[in-house]
Order: sequence, then structure tokens, then C-alpha cells
Amino acid sequence: MKNIKYIIIALITLSIVFSGCKDEEGVYLTMNVLEITLSPKDTFQFELKTQGMNVGEGEKVVWTLQDADPKVAGTEVAQISSDGVLKAIGLGTATVRATVGGRYALAHVDVVERIPAPTGDLSFEKENHYMGIVGLIPDTVILTVKATVLDLYDLKIKSDNEKIIRAELIPDTADHTGEIYIDCKVALHRGGTEGIAVVTADAGGTTVDLNVHVGVKTYLSFDRISTALGGDPSLVVTNPYTFYVNSRDTITLYYVAEPDDPAHLELLKLNVTSEGDGVLSVKEIKRNAGYYSIIVESGQLKGSQKLTFTLDNNVLTADCSVMDKNDVVVNSVTVIPSFKNITTTSRGVALAEGVKVAPLAALVHWPIVWTSSDKSIATVNSLGDVTIHKAGVVKITATSKDKSDFITITSKLEIEGIAFNTGLVTTLAESETTTWTATITSNYEPIGVVKTWKSSKENVATVDANGKITAVGKGTTEISVSVFDEMGNTRVAKQNLTVTAVNIFPLDFNSKQYQYVSDIASSGSLSGISIDVFTPDFKENYQFKLYKANPGVNFNLSGTATYTVGVEIHTASTLNYLDVNESATLLPGSKLIVTNGVLTFDMTAQRGTKQVTIKGKATEFQ
Repeated sequence: MKNIKYIIIALITLSIVFSGCKDEEGVYLTMNVLEITLSPKDTFQFELKTQGMNVGEGEKVVWTLQDADPKVAGTEVAQISSDGVLKAIGLGTATVRATVGGRYALAHVDVVERIPAPTGDLSFEKENHYMGIVGLIPDTVILTVKATVLDLYDLKIKSDNEKIIRAELIPDTADHTGEIYIDCKVALHRGGTEGIAVVTADAGGTTVDLNVHVGVKTYLSFDRISTALGGDPSLVVTNPYTFYVNSRDTITLYYVAEPDDPAHLELLKLNVTSEGDGVLSVKEIKRNAGYYSIIVESGQLKGSQKLTFTLDNNVLTADCSVMDKNDVVVNSVTVIPSFKNITTTSRGVALAEGVKVAPLAALVHWPIVWTSSDKSIATVNSLGDVTIHKAGVVKITATSKDKSDFITITSKLEIEGIAFNTGLVTTLAESETTTWTATITSNYEPIGVVKTWKSSKENVATVDANGKITAVGKGTTEISVSVFDEMGNTRVAKQNLTVTAVNIFPLDFNSKQYQYVSDIASSGSLSGISIDVFTPDFKENYQFKLYKANPGVNFNLSGTATYTVGVEIHTASTLNYLDVNESATLLPGSKLIVTNGVLTFDMTAQRGTKQVTIKGKATEFQ
């Protein structure tokens, strides 16, 4: 229906324009749009288009609004400037008229409600704000708003209870050009009444709330306080205490304050008054997060005293008695039979239930003191909980005043498994060595456990008691390590080892013609040159990897120089037999002599226990 209405209006408008504005010379006037829908705060530039007409100098287009029909009585629909810029103000309809030289054109305007701002385009810095009821200066909170929201919507701030809080948006005159989000300040004025007010920010129907708490409410109790279920919690307001002569003790009071921000907590003052014998004195009052610690001291006198604690309108009473615990008699401390001797593989044992004190009431004054005969085997805390550190036999003694009894604990080592550590070298050349390690998994630290090593084929490799393996001959053998525990368990780990033959042999480059080419070489942080030596028919190929012993070395194969392993050449340098895929390490003292591009080798290389010599000359390959 709405589209049909617009079509009819457009046809009427066109009819008016073309029939009312056409003359004998075929002159027509029209707008750049015939109808448009806007929302409040939107603007639009109207333009007058002419056909068959030249607007003469001095002739001016006159822009006017007519037939404005607001949806709310007394509300302005829109305004239009002298240059045709229309600004939408309120909901309704209007007609834009452009007149020039006695002729005119019309356009229809609909101003409708804007779609609400997206959720998240405005937010308060927090959900709850706490304020005292007294104060002339208002509190300020930050409302973050997307810049485009301020361009398109009227931002409104209101409180649901101005007797508690009146909210006001503080004008901001700063230039926020280019900003995506803008921090707006909201002033919170006290109304003089305690309670909670909800302050709402509204942008085009999208709202966000801030709960403002005004006033302070407190609770005080000898027990922990919970307000989770709402309403007033149940509070313990009286409590008996027993102290001993010449002691220093603590009375704990729990509190809840609403609100609980630091500024208002500082206003809370706990007062203490005393009645009675004066056998106790209050030495210190500490306020902690959620509780007070009252430090009291007793003298040498026995007696009773009442302490009264007041916080706001909350009152607690502590009935304190001071006694000499030496007057209390302990008749016996007894370990029940089932706890007398304990054998265990566990890391922890609880003993509190295994000890009885007579009379039972004596424990209030003489709690059990637990001790261990050997703390390296096991330790025990004040609750009788034992922590076992290793296998062995230990006595745990329970003492109350001058009576005691003990428990014998035999802790046994239980090995759950053994496994080889990662990074093992599992391939060796003949005569090479390596050491394998293995980790034991057990209930305690496996102190003193002996590992038994074995090789299944000692003609391939042998292994000693420390896991050191020596390669003997080519082949594969199984290396195993086993352990035994006090529970009769045997745990074994197995891993194959392969031994390869050492296939290196002496080289005599004087026996026939040898040539070489060089290139750059690197290995990790090492750098140097690679020299490939070969016969012209390429049936023999050898490669020397010569690394610099220090950054100052410069290998020059065109001049005349001598380079020695361990001096200019790094001891990690190698000789590689390319045809048989074998390598050996060049030994210190080996020399490479350079004479105008001709290389003379005087070297020794080693793999395992086998050593070979490299002699002779090679000329540069052309």
C-alpha cells in the first residue's frame, strides 16, 4: 500500500511539474529526486534540473517547504536552506518546492523513525557504581559511544529514581574528528536518599544501564557471611573463647559492606569495649579483605572478660575466659592396633584417626604434637598427615602434654617402569662408543636402585654397568636395562643398536692424477671451504670439509700457505669418502699445503679407533 501511495504522489507531482512548467518553447523543470525517505538528523541536497531553459544571471532558485504534516502535533518535520539542503527534524511528511523564473518543481519527503543503534555501540565503563549518600560534588562515569551514533541519534540519559540519583550528560566541546569511539562523561547527582537507581543511556531505542548504589549497609558476624540468597543473612553475634595465660591470640570478625569500594570501607570504624576481670588486653585491630583480626594478649592471671565489638549498628559479644592449661591432666595417648604397624607403598598416610587421647576434652588444651624419627624418610604435619619421601622404616610419635605413643611405618619402594631417555644414539661404527641412560618411574625417589645392563650379542657391542656401549663388530644387538624393587617387581626396557663396519682407507694422491674444485662450506655456526678431489674419470671422489678455527682465518687456494688442523682449521673438519658413503674426522696436526693453486695433503683421519693417512697432490680442475 505504501508503494502505491508513493507511485500516485509521484505521478501527481510529475503531472504538476510537466503541465504547470511547460511553455510554448518546451521548457521543463524537475528535481534530482521526486520522493525521498529520511530519518531525524539526516540531511539531503536537493538540486533543480532544467530542460530547454537557461537560468539567467540574477535569477535565483527559491527553496521552500509546503504541506508539512507532522505525526506529532506541534513538531517541525524538516527545514530547508536557501541552497536546497534539507535537514530532517521530526516524524511526518512534507513537500519541497523549487521555484525559478515563475516556474517550479516539487518533491515528496517522508521522515520516519530510524532503526535503533546496534547493540554494543554504546556501553558504560562498568555495570555497578557505588556512592556515599553524603557529598556535594557529583560522581562521574564514562559512557563510551560510537561516533556515528552521535551523528545519527539523540543521546538521552535518565534515572529511574531521581530521589536517589539525577543523571546528566556533560557537554563535550572537544574535536573528535576521525575517532571511532567517543568517551562521554555522565554526572551522577545525589538526591539525598539511600538505595539503588538505574541510570539508562538511550540512542535511538538502544539502551544500556548502570546500577548506582547509594549508601552503605554493613553486616558483622563471628562466622562467615553470605548475602548470595538476598535479604539479611543469619549472623552469629555471641561466641565463647578460651585463652591461656601468657598467650597471644586472635579473634576473627567477618564483615560485609554494601557498597564495598575502598572509599566507603575507610569510613567504617570498629570500636571495642571491655567488661570483667581485665585478664585480656587488645593489642591491635587489623582490617583485612572481608574480616577483622583482633590481636589479644593475656597475662599471668586466670579469669573471665567480655569484649563487645561495634561496627555501625552491628554489635558482637565475645565471652572470653583465660585459664592455665597446665591444670589440665592428660591420662593417656594410645595408638589403636590397626595403626601400630603400617606397611605401605603410598606417598601419604593419614594418622589422626589412629590415635586416642583420654580424656578427649584435653585435646582442646593439649592438641597432639606429631614428630618423625627420620625426616629424610617421612615428615608429618600438625594434623597427623605423613608425607613419605623414600623407602625405609620410620617412627611417627603422637604427644599430648606429657603422654605419647608411636606408629611404625615401613615404606617400600615400588617401581612402576623403566624407559630409555630420548636422544639415544642407536647406530655406531665399529669401535665407537656411546652412553645410554634410562629413567625409573616409582612411588618414591629410587635411591640406591641398581640398573642391570645387558647386550644380547657381545660380538656386536658390549655395555658396562653405567650404560656405556662399545661397538665391536658389524650387526645388530638388543641392549636391555632392568631394575628390581622391594615388592618383587622386575621392570625391563629394551632397544636395538646397529653397528656398521668402518670403511675408510688411506689415500695416496701421488698414485695417479687427481684434480679438485672448491666451494663454500658451513655447518651450524662453522664456516669454511669444501674441497672435492677426484680422478679425471670420476671413478674416485673424496670431499674435505675444512672449517675455520676462528673468524680471522681466510682460506686462499691460489696463493702459497699452510693450514693446520687445530690451528687454522677447526677440529670438527672431516674427510668424506663419497663413493662408499663414509666419513672420518681429521686429526690435529694434519696439514693442507697450498702452492700457487696446487694442494699438497699431509693428513691423518680417524673413525672410531681406525686411523688412515692422506698424502699427495691435487691440481685445480680447469
